Amino acid sequence: MDATDLAHGLFRVLETGDPALAAEVVHEDFHNREAAVSPTACALPGPAGVLASGAWMRFAFSGLTFPVLGIARNDEQVWVRLRMQGRHTGPFVRFRDGALDQAIPPHRA
Repeated sequence: MDATDLAHGLFRVLETGDPALAAEVVHEDFHNREAAVSPTACALPGPAGVLASGAWMRFAFSGLTFPVLGIARNDEQVWVRLRMQGRHTGPFVRFRDGALDQAIPPHRA
């Protein structure tokens, strides 16, 4: 699997919560640098943190997908341009310093 396949796999894990795929595409030293407002479990290294991040997002957004719009890479890095899509059907819960900061309810029309 090349770096582009791994990048696609990472976002597929977020969409599906597939632990087997997470073990295949997420290195044990992976760290989510964007976990500032997520539950503390999302900052765990490796597959566990990615699985927690996906569960957190899927709790708030049904039909969660990450369509890839473009990919660029060099020998050491891959950059992915994507769009997060889903329907806001559950509360989106944000944290600050490990404590509940805000719960944003879904809009009810």
